[in-house]
Amino acid sequence: SAMSAYDRFVGGVNLVAAFYSHLRLPLLPILLCLGSSAWLAAAETPAARPRAAEPPPEVRDSYHLSPRDLIRVTVFNEPDVAKDSRIDSQGNVSLELLGPVNVSRLTVNQAQEKIRQAYIAAEIFVRPRVSVSVIEYSARQISVNGQVKNPGMINLPIEMDSVDIVVVITTAGGVTRIGRVDRVMVTRKSPNGTEQQITVDVEQMLNGRGGAKPFMVEPGDYIFVPERVL
Repeated sequence: SAMSAYDRFVGGVNLVAAFYSHLRLPLLPILLCLGSSAWLAAAETPAARPRAAEPPPEVRDSYHLSPRDLIRVTVFNEPDVAKDSRIDSQGNVSLELLGPVNVSRLTVNQAQEKIRQAYIAAEIFVRPRVSVSVIEYSARQISVNGQVKNPGMINLPIEMDSVDIVVVITTAGGVTRIGRVDRVMVTRKSPNGTEQQITVDVEQMLNGRGGAKPFMVEPGDYIFVPERVL
């Protein structure tokens, strides 16, 4: 499966890191030059593609709604309010009789409850039985550019809300000889449209200096590896 391939790849990275750390050899050129065929294979499976088929129940229960998802909202015994709507860039979905409701980053169950409460608060229904289902999943992509060997878009499986930045850079073929990985730039857009720029020291993460924790990137993030000044 897509996740098992991903897990095997990450496990391999961790084993290599532990081995070379024991030998006290530099980790950076080794890890970022590893092949990423296992992860790429996982990202190209049907479960990883945008607009994927219905996922397993455990994925549906934990999946968080995202902009561009197409969802179906129905109310039991109220056929006139049934509607298929695409979540907009702000995370809102337009509902019959109610208008926009923000459901971004909510699970399906959380979205059902929020919409139910909204109908009650607006005094449209007294005890509505709301159902929400995902008709079409949005593309869950991360853009990697700059000094990496294979720049472009990387697709994530629909069940993944985030992934380690080291894995993403490795998937992009690793850094070039002139790539600077101690100041990797991550641009993240919030639901309200504002952008946040984050500088990530990937080299510190690989070498384990200062107890550096993994930095998780999310769908929609833009990663840029700058050029090292020689």
